Amino acid sequence: MSENFENRKNEVALRRFAAVSFIEQKVREGWGVIQALRLAALRPWPDENGRYSSARTLEDYWYAWKSGGFAALQPKSRGDEGVFRKLPDEVGQWLLSQVSQYPEIPLKVLYERWTQAGQQLPSLRGQAYGLARLVDLHLNSQLDGSQHYDR
Repeated sequence: MSENFENRKNEVALRRFAAVSFIEQKVREGWGVIQALRLAALRPWPDENGRYSSARTLEDYWYAWKSGGFAALQPKSRGDEGVFRKLPDEVGQWLLSQVSQYPEIPLKVLYERWTQAGQQLPSLRGQAYGLARLVDLHLNSQLDGSQHYDR
């Protein structure tokens, strides 16, 4: 990871920690956690030029800090970082032609058959929504109002 990215993660964690410290201070002063969270949500963090956060978001930060310390306040990296989420046009056209031939077979079953046959396809896990949306839009636009393709 780049040094710049690490610095950004620490800046975010420090901003979150400022809010958590405020909440913790209010709880030690006798305020209830809910009241402290609501009070913290009324102001920007870390200062007047900062960002506002909802009480629910601040609650997530507070519990994360309680269970995992400062490291838990750092933003998490995306699980699909570096993976293309848009289907290439030629793959999309091929998929539509295949689904059009077998509209009665669920999309997941077709996908499994295609991968077993050695077809190079993007991960269904990472692109399931886009793939299903592509199929829905295409097939449902071909059907009249009384029909509906169900994946």
